[in-house]
Amino acid sequence: MKRIKVIHLLETFRLGGMENLVCQLCASLDKEKFDVEIWALAEGGVLEARAAGLGVKTRVLGLKTYRNPLNVLALAGELSGAGADILHAHGYFCSVFGRLAGLRARVPSMVTHLHTTFHSLGFRSRLVDRSLNRFTGRVVCVSEAVRESFFRAGYGGREKFLVIYNGVDEAAYSFPPAPKKDPVLFSAGSLYPHKGHKFLLEAFKAAAQSVPGLRLRIAGGGPLLEELTARSRDLGLGGSVEFLGERNDIPALLSAASLFVLPSVREGFSLACVEAMAAGLPVAAFNSGGVGEVVLDGETGLLCPAGDSAALGRAIVRLLKAPAALSAMGARGRIRVEEKFTLKRMAAEVTALYEALVPGHGRENSK
Repeated sequence: MKRIKVIHLLETFRLGGMENLVCQLCASLDKEKFDVEIWALAEGGVLEARAAGLGVKTRVLGLKTYRNPLNVLALAGELSGAGADILHAHGYFCSVFGRLAGLRARVPSMVTHLHTTFHSLGFRSRLVDRSLNRFTGRVVCVSEAVRESFFRAGYGGREKFLVIYNGVDEAAYSFPPAPKKDPVLFSAGSLYPHKGHKFLLEAFKAAAQSVPGLRLRIAGGGPLLEELTARSRDLGLGGSVEFLGERNDIPALLSAASLFVLPSVREGFSLACVEAMAAGLPVAAFNSGGVGEVVLDGETGLLCPAGDSAALGRAIVRLLKAPAALSAMGARGRIRVEEKFTLKRMAAEVTALYEALVPGHGRENSK
């Protein structure tokens, strides 16, 4: 049987939640059914080697803007030469760039994958995006919150939108808990404004007054590192807060934590919360975007109004002061991941999508 040729488009191979997820997903798809590649339009990064190590073919094209028609033509030529049956683009930049080129290359089916709630697109960008949806096979959303945000923004074609939840390899998070002298909060996310780390520092300061020896570890890089470091110093948090930078050992870091905290004020899904729950950690988080579809308030963690650092601080204290409830929430979180947010389940749903778009055949095997 001919394999279905699928090309996933990312902007870069830099370390990030979406990029890592795409690498894991592509490696999980049945190689007897699919010939999968990941292309980075703009630049490479550490995940290129990781994808290759997982047996996924990769390319870096060095095309950094779709506003230059020659770049669109260059991508279209690459797509034509690759013989793609499906073009699967992730994020706004890749979705616009990829679909413009895909139309030129006459790619039979195109999928765009929305990883965050609708925000800050101007009228012209919305017009381009909505026009391209007419030529798109399906629009995958990582949560119901993402899908509804695009409907509220005036996007039609509801029949093309579907939700496929992100997933993790739960076995990778089965670390035994590391011994802890003092309670440890852990948070993972890039250091950008919408990730809400300024609220996290304020919440931590309040919580530390009620929980002796409390420490906070933050994994992730980004442009706000200096500002957040200075803010931590101004709040008098001293050595109780650690900025760890970009890390590729998240499961081990989770095993050394008592509680996971997500302070994002805009979040499409939160794979970080799923990772924490897979590790058996309860979650204290802002109820933004699709977070409430992942974390069940009062069952696998506590949710607070977005941007309310005082409420987040109280939630942290409430959880840490009730170790039996903390443990029970962590156990329920692990079960929830096993039931709803596994990589295996995600790969099965993506497989069904691809087979519906290209029923019964793919282009000639390129082996």
